[in-house]
Amino acid sequence: MSGNELLLSNYIEIGTKVEVLAMDGVMLDDGTFGRKKYHTVIMDLIDEEHIEIMMPIEKNKLVLLQQDAEYELHFITAKGLFQCLARVNKRYKNEQLYLLELELVSNIQKYQRREYYRFTCSMEIGVRELNEEETRLFARQTNFEPDDLPYSKATTIDISGGGIRFISSIPFETGEGIVCRYELSRNGAKRTYYQIAMVLACKRMEKNNTMYELRVKFSFINNNDREEIIRYIFEEERKRRQNYK
Repeated sequence: MSGNELLLSNYIEIGTKVEVLAMDGVMLDDGTFGRKKYHTVIMDLIDEEHIEIMMPIEKNKLVLLQQDAEYELHFITAKGLFQCLARVNKRYKNEQLYLLELELVSNIQKYQRREYYRFTCSMEIGVRELNEEETRLFARQTNFEPDDLPYSKATTIDISGGGIRFISSIPFETGEGIVCRYELSRNGAKRTYYQIAMVLACKRMEKNNTMYELRVKFSFINNNDREEIIRYIFEEERKRRQNYK
């Protein structure tokens, strides 16, 4: 474990409230599409990689989270909000309590409401400004078809289901719409994605004043693409954590 990683035991304790988010999106009770969220509490901090939680209850019924399934966890603590990815190892009953043992498949990180889990990674992507037609589609919240226009190279800092943080030689303006082209590999197959995104922040790098750090939010991303990014993050975090052991 590197010095930049947060220790679970420094932030999480018995009684800490937890939100458990399913990885796949479904049609919710309010008619919108999203990920199911369940509420529960920490029952035991087994070690830095394993926790015990109360089995969630929804509408007075136990939620039998699937064994070996993976979820995103949000911890609500006195020191702030934290998040990580975890897998269900065991389901069991201890006296009158129904419990789950979860194994972390990522390190915990600070979390802001309405943000997705951010996966730190360095990969080459392409970025460019929206052209006039794409800008009109962007304003109408309509999807677009990618074309053969040239892209500038950029390097990611992290990626999430909501957007990308990257380093570029081009100082795009805050609020500007851009196109991001990136490639993800899952189960031995590669796929190229094209996403319209809005620039949320752009700042000059301190150690290299010819480069800029940008944070962009995906605009109008379809649910399938978002779920594929989330699945990719789960798989890569699991591989990375296994390599650390």
